Amino acid sequence: MAYTGLINFHYAILESDNESGTIYGTPKRLGAAISLTETPTTNTGTLYAENGPSETASSNGPTTAEIATKDLSQEVRADLLGQKIDENGVLKQNREDKAPYVAFGFQMTGEAENDAFVWLYKGKFSRPNTTGTTKGESIEFATPSITATFIGRDSDGEEKASVIQNEENSAVTASWFDSVYEGTPTV
Repeated sequence: MAYTGLINFHYAILESDNESGTIYGTPKRLGAAISLTETPTTNTGTLYAENGPSETASSNGPTTAEIATKDLSQEVRADLLGQKIDENGVLKQNREDKAPYVAFGFQMTGEAENDAFVWLYKGKFSRPNTTGTTKGESIEFATPSITATFIGRDSDGEEKASVIQNEENSAVTASWFDSVYEGTPTV
């Protein structure tokens, strides 16, 4: 599939994740999407015997997502990083801040109306980098980027849900960002 755009960055706070199931808060808009790099980790190993490769095995590790947005509001930073906003509207960063687990959703757009919709189920964001340059003869925009590390849920090991939009799943994709997609397990 070829995609030409990226929209609809959303997040939902993971409120509970245990053997009883997983509960998320209502998804919120994260900010206007600029870019996304999703990088899964897979480690492989090879056993050598009788002077050659005999077996191979792999293990899935965490997935990192680096996202860039047009803006990252103070409310979103507070939610994603466990920070506080004081009575004067000032975002306060503290060494004791604890980022909560969140789900992260996005949509990759295509020219043939076959958009991809994704939820990464359980991750924590790290403090964003801040960069800036002085204004010169040419304009350079400084936009925030933030990175998260995603793992499988405790309740069921699920890491990610994704779907390519088509006529059969239009009801699913139309409500994709209303709640974190869970679906119905197949037998």
